[in-house]
Amino acid sequence: ADVTKINNDIDTAAKDYKNKDDYCNKFYGMTYDEYFNLSKQMSLVNKYMQVVADSADISEENQRKLYSENPEMFTSADVKMIYFDIRGLDESQVSYKRTNAETLMHYINDGQDIGSLSKEHSDENSLFDVTEYDGEGVIRLDYGVGESFYGLLKSVISMQNGEVKIIETENEICVVQCVSKSDFEDSYNSDNLISYIKYRHTSD
Repeated sequence: ADVTKINNDIDTAAKDYKNKDDYCNKFYGMTYDEYFNLSKQMSLVNKYMQVVADSADISEENQRKLYSENPEMFTSADVKMIYFDIRGLDESQVSYKRTNAETLMHYINDGQDIGSLSKEHSDENSLFDVTEYDGEGVIRLDYGVGESFYGLLKSVISMQNGEVKIIETENEICVVQCVSKSDFEDSYNSDNLISYIKYRHTSD
């Protein structure tokens, strides 16, 4: 079936060329026979990798283990946050932002709403624009925030629901309130976690 598909795919793709060799040379830098043999080998490799992946241990115990080793990959957190961008700033500018964060933390401890303070004081950042979220200024943080914000995400994951603290990374200083966050039970047997286990298994 794979051989037939390879032939049919090339026949269809090469219909506007002199022949299959002409097409394969143009797009793959090899003759049709070379491409055909390589495709067969890759098909066999893919089948083998799928067999290996399907043999991965997806027991609850192993899911918990992989989850605990990489919680930032699977945990999402809803937060209220005052965001200060410190990328490219010198130490005096960073110190000024840090002082602002500490002052706002005192306001929050005195009962002021962090969501309202965020709208007044946060630096502009399209990823954390509170006006794009609900009226309470709640923002969802997860693995999709991008590598430059992983430090922030890891710190938030360690917080308790309702906790407020200042988080400083190399990119930002934030006053963060953890509203809620997911846990292992939310990821158990999820496609994301199972796929990661299979990936790790084929990579070992």
